[in-house]
Amino acid sequence: MQAIGLAAIIGGSGLSAYSTIMGGKEAAEIGKYQQLQYESEAQAEIAAGAEEARAKRDEGRRLTASQIAAVSASGGGLVGSNLIVMAESARNVEMDALTIERNAQIRARALRTQGDLARYEGQLARRNARTRAFSDILGTAGQMYLMYKYPQPKKPAMSTTASGAPYLTNAQLPKSLR
Repeated sequence: MQAIGLAAIIGGSGLSAYSTIMGGKEAAEIGKYQQLQYESEAQAEIAAGAEEARAKRDEGRRLTASQIAAVSASGGGLVGSNLIVMAESARNVEMDALTIERNAQIRARALRTQGDLARYEGQLARRNARTRAFSDILGTAGQMYLMYKYPQPKKPAMSTTASGAPYLTNAQLPKSLR
């Protein structure tokens, strides 16, 4: 009977350790997939920022074209204050486009950092799971050693009355009371 108990303890400990290790492995894989997802989102953010900056530059070219047309229609020519206004408008448009691209880069970097953190957390969970499994196995081995080295004394079986109250049999009574 004791062998069955020891086998059950060993089996349960092994299964628990295996389950813990597999949980850590799954956490590491999830962290890796989350990192890939964040990387995809970062690339999409950069692409969206580039597209928005391109649209802003197109808008600036249309503005410059309309300014040239207005100046030409008025007969003022591209000199003096007309030229300064057009140059300032073009500079502002380019600054806006660069700001859009920089903001997209910042958001992409934040997403990549979140991805790195998700992967690190998964790796940390895997390491912790391995440590926990090893600790569980050592604890079980220690308990089994103590059970083997210091077995519990067998208690005498007690008989009970019809009401369920225990009483000692003649063999269980001390010799002085028999």
